[in-house]
Amino acid sequence: MDVLINFFTEYHYTSSAEVERNLLVIWRLYLTSRFIFDVVPIIPLYSLFQSKLEEKSAKLFYLVKVIRLYNGFDLLNHKIYMK
Repeated sequence: MDVLINFFTEYHYTSSAEVERNLLVIWRLYLTSRFIFDVVPIIPLYSLFQSKLEEKSAKLFYLVKVIRLYNGFDLLNHKIYMK
Protein backbone atom coordinates (compact mmCIF):
# COMPACT_ATOMS: atom_id res chain seq x y z
CA MET A 1 0.00 0.00 0.00
CA ASP A 2 2.82 2.38 0.87
CA VAL A 3 4.37 1.90 -2.57
CA LEU A 4 1.15 2.93 -4.31
CA ILE A 5 0.68 5.97 -2.12
CA ASN A 6 4.21 7.18 -2.83
CA PHE A 7 3.46 7.28 -6.55
CA PHE A 8 0.79 9.92 -5.93
CA THR A 9 2.26 11.92 -3.04
CA GLU A 10 3.64 15.34 -3.88
CA TYR A 11 7.39 15.77 -3.68
CA HIS A 12 9.05 18.50 -1.60
CA TYR A 13 12.48 19.53 -2.83
CA THR A 14 14.96 19.83 0.04
CA SER A 15 17.06 22.51 -1.64
CA SER A 16 14.17 24.93 -2.09
CA ALA A 17 10.60 25.53 -0.97
CA GLU A 18 9.20 24.17 -4.23
CA VAL A 19 6.61 21.41 -4.35
CA GLU A 20 6.31 19.04 -7.30
CA ARG A 21 2.76 18.02 -8.25
CA ASN A 22 3.31 16.73 -11.79
CA LEU A 23 2.61 12.98 -11.59
CA LEU A 24 5.14 11.99 -14.25
CA VAL A 25 7.90 13.86 -12.45
CA ILE A 26 6.84 12.38 -9.10
CA TRP A 27 6.90 8.87 -10.57
CA ARG A 28 10.38 9.41 -12.02
CA LEU A 29 11.71 10.83 -8.76
CA TYR A 30 10.24 7.96 -6.73
CA LEU A 31 11.47 5.25 -9.11
CA THR A 32 15.00 6.65 -9.02
CA SER A 33 15.17 7.13 -5.27
CA ARG A 34 13.23 5.09 -2.68
CA PHE A 35 11.29 2.63 -4.84
CA ILE A 36 13.84 -0.17 -4.53
CA PHE A 37 13.87 0.19 -0.73
CA ASP A 38 10.09 -0.19 -0.66
CA VAL A 39 9.75 -3.10 -3.10
CA VAL A 40 12.62 -5.47 -2.21
CA PRO A 41 11.37 -6.26 1.32
CA ILE A 42 7.93 -7.13 -0.07
CA ILE A 43 9.30 -9.93 -2.28
CA PRO A 44 9.07 -13.26 -0.41
CA LEU A 45 12.70 -14.27 -1.09
CA TYR A 46 12.72 -16.89 1.65
CA SER A 47 9.74 -18.70 0.15
CA LEU A 48 11.13 -18.50 -3.39
CA PHE A 49 14.50 -20.04 -2.53
CA GLN A 50 13.54 -22.23 0.44
CA SER A 51 13.71 -25.52 -1.48
CA LYS A 52 17.00 -24.65 -3.24
CA LEU A 53 19.06 -23.56 -0.25
CA GLU A 54 20.02 -25.00 3.07
CA GLU A 55 18.03 -23.91 6.10
CA LYS A 56 20.76 -21.61 7.48
CA SER A 57 21.45 -19.94 4.15
CA ALA A 58 17.78 -19.36 3.42
CA LYS A 59 17.27 -17.53 6.70
CA LEU A 60 19.71 -14.86 5.53
CA PHE A 61 16.98 -13.58 3.24
CA TYR A 62 15.20 -12.29 6.33
CA LEU A 63 17.97 -9.71 6.59
CA VAL A 64 16.54 -8.04 3.50
CA LYS A 65 13.66 -6.92 5.69
CA VAL A 66 16.12 -4.62 7.45
CA ILE A 67 15.89 -2.38 4.39
CA ARG A 68 12.50 -1.27 5.71
CA LEU A 69 14.39 0.54 8.47
CA TYR A 70 15.39 3.07 5.82
CA ASN A 71 11.79 4.33 5.80
CA GLY A 72 11.71 4.47 9.57
CA PHE A 73 14.78 6.69 9.65
CA ASP A 74 13.05 9.07 7.23
CA LEU A 75 10.20 9.41 9.70
CA LEU A 76 12.69 10.41 12.38
CA ASN A 77 13.94 13.32 10.26
CA HIS A 78 12.09 16.02 12.18
CA LYS A 79 13.41 18.87 10.03
CA ILE A 80 11.02 17.90 7.26
CA TYR A 81 7.99 18.16 9.53
CA MET A 82 9.02 21.20 11.54
CA LYS A 83 8.75 23.84 8.78
